[in-house]
Amino acid sequence: MKIFFVGYLSDQYMTGWQRCQTFKELGHEVYGLNHDNYFKVSLTQTIFKYAIKQFLFDKKEVFMFNQKFLNEFMAYKPEIAWIEKSLLLLPETIEKARKLLPSCIFVCFQEDDPFSPMNAAEFPVWKNFIDAIPLYHIHFVWREFNIKEFVEHGAKNVYLYMHGYYENIFHPIVQERENHYKHDVLFVGYARDKRKTDIYNLIIQEKIPVNVYGGSWNRTLVYYLKPSSFHPPIYSKDYVEIICHSKISLGFLSAANRDEFTSRTFEIPACKGFLLAQRTDKHLEIYEEGKEAEFFSSHSECADKIRFYLALLGLRG
Repeated sequence: MKIFFVGYLSDQYMTGWQRCQTFKELGHEVYGLNHDNYFKVSLTQTIFKYAIKQFLFDKKEVFMFNQKFLNEFMAYKPEIAWIEKSLLLLPETIEKARKLLPSCIFVCFQEDDPFSPMNAAEFPVWKNFIDAIPLYHIHFVWREFNIKEFVEHGAKNVYLYMHGYYENIFHPIVQERENHYKHDVLFVGYARDKRKTDIYNLIIQEKIPVNVYGGSWNRTLVYYLKPSSFHPPIYSKDYVEIICHSKISLGFLSAANRDEFTSRTFEIPACKGFLLAQRTDKHLEIYEEGKEAEFFSSHSECADKIRFYLALLGLRG
């Protein structure tokens, strides 16, 4: 089957790249169009973003992306157009593509939450996507409540997708010597919404030795209070290696996305890492608490469990 895959394809850590590779491994013919090269912002738009807390795309880049999409779509003539979080793709471009190739099935795969009240300020970013919802044949979403929201915005077929992991990347790495760890507590992820407070409380108030890998932490107070705890973003095999060399890996969710689980939910256990994540109904459905993973509902519970398990691991070591 010929699949026209539109998504984030610049790095192996990105789940879009992993899904694209999976399609190929399943025997499909796949052509990939990378989003990343078109997300450019002018200086004026950057100032505008921080002044009114809104982000607007460069009109020239939007035009170029949509032209590129149509040209490569028609040159490839796919049976399926698999489109992931295409914020730049205009509704009129999808309409034109469907008229030019009526046999093609348009599938939308959306990991993020376009209808979260906490993302209301980002509406200009989501406008193209939301306006195009009725034009897709099929939608895959992460959250059960998103099904109703997508239907209310014109979606015809919406299905719940449960994330997994790409086993070619996420698997245990044998340590150089038994019980040798680089970090006691690990978190890998960007500084966003509630997790900034979570990390501050653990490191500063609870004195927990958390090491954080990710971007934008230099915009937070905790970064300057404890700079040695912060490291640049890591991806792919480096990400897996640091999970395997950490005693406990934290699974913070995104409040803005109304997350019930994330890719970490599956990637950390796949590497035989110790997952300590926020307690949600979905997490409790996936794992047996206290046996397959551990969960917390507050800063104090998280800190208490970290201390308990670090002490336990120290006794076993």
